[in-house]
Amino acid sequence: MCTGYGGLDLAVEDVFGARLEWVADPAPGPSKVLAHNLPTVPNIGDLKSIDWPNLPPVDIVAAGFPCQPVSFSGRHRGTNDERWLIHDILDGVRQMPQRPALLILENVRGLLTANQGNAMRAVVQGLAEHGFLARWRVLRASDVGAPHQRARTFIVARDALRVRRGLGTDRDRPSFPQPSGEDLPPGTGDPRPSGRGRPDSALWGRFSPHIRCWEQTLGRPAPFPADIGPRGPRISIPFVEWLMGLPAGWIADVPDLPHTKRREILGNGVVPQQAAAAIEDLMNWPTPERVGP
Repeated sequence: MCTGYGGLDLAVEDVFGARLEWVADPAPGPSKVLAHNLPTVPNIGDLKSIDWPNLPPVDIVAAGFPCQPVSFSGRHRGTNDERWLIHDILDGVRQMPQRPALLILENVRGLLTANQGNAMRAVVQGLAEHGFLARWRVLRASDVGAPHQRARTFIVARDALRVRRGLGTDRDRPSFPQPSGEDLPPGTGDPRPSGRGRPDSALWGRFSPHIRCWEQTLGRPAPFPADIGPRGPRISIPFVEWLMGLPAGWIADVPDLPHTKRREILGNGVVPQQAAAAIEDLMNWPTPERVGP
């Protein structure tokens, strides 16, 4: 739900060996990204108009619900914002033909402090009222090696009303590109036709160690950070999607999207490697197998 470019879904698939059954995002830009990258996965659209009882059953529901109500860069109205969708999400889960074993939620760090803490309290209470036992943590993208902080709040909530079912399927290969083990030479990320590379210290300055770390984590070099647009130099979309840990071309290769829309979609997403690390950590916390009679 609230799929965006699918960063949280990539993480869930990787951690559990899961298969994406459906996505839900009515926004035109993200819908184009999802249709391009996931052509066989149906997009069921707006949460407020879904036929929940007739959805295909799933083991895990993931939702990066809108951050604008609780973001430090917004008006910080929290639960008073019309985009506060957590209750729509939980109401949809209640109507699904089969209770999922896990709910996995993601939002900005401001979720913890909005409405003097009442926004997060409403999430945890809502989960509990629907029979889900929640645990949460904040993790930065830089904690998994990315060259930017991008702190996010992650919530894993188990179905506390019955014994937990097994999750996921065996995988033939990991979802994320894996490092090759070979050291990437400096300057390989400069795509200019002349082929003139720059030393890392000249291109990235004091950020060189962080760029090199993420190159090794992703197993591919950093694209050149700028290109030329209609009005002059601008940030490169391949570079931003690389910063976000996405497969090459995940956003850049989607047709019929203006540069500003691509940048907006990337700005609203989550780093899959960051989300996977948080989910794995939260899954390892002790949880009772059964709560109640």
